[in-house]
Amino acid sequence: MLGLAVGLSACGDPEPESAAAANGNAPAYQAVLLFQRGEATQALNKLDSLIAARPTHAEAMLMAGAMRERMGQNAAAIQQYRRAVSVLRERVASPAEHLLPQELNLAFALFVAGETNEALEIVQEEKAGSTDPNVIAICEFIRSEDRSAALDMLAPTRDS
Repeated sequence: MLGLAVGLSACGDPEPESAAAANGNAPAYQAVLLFQRGEATQALNKLDSLIAARPTHAEAMLMAGAMRERMGQNAAAIQQYRRAVSVLRERVASPAEHLLPQELNLAFALFVAGETNEALEIVQEEKAGSTDPNVIAICEFIRSEDRSAALDMLAPTRDS
């Protein structure tokens, strides 16, 4: 749930349909609506098509990662988050610039998958660069290494 909440919030609220169509994000907007209606396969197909057509559409990658994480497809979510973070890193002005919450999505997914060391590396870097109490709380949660609590948070939200 944390990953989905952070993931979809990283993409912002869905735009009004007319604005989304005007800036080329209509497929992403439609995917969010499909997912919210319980049509996860169709939503992911739409995002996958968008990513294939626009391989640097990091926001679509983040949405797909969040949806896959919610569906219990953690390995696929990690792959999407890694791609999105890589694309976003190419956009930032300096390597020191932090990519919150995108990197926290990746850290949480890694943590749930049992890849605690890599997750901890990410949160140490992010916590060091942030004074945001929410970021610090998420980092502390991952640092607690309580995977069972993380899995409990995700369990009721998983769709198949």
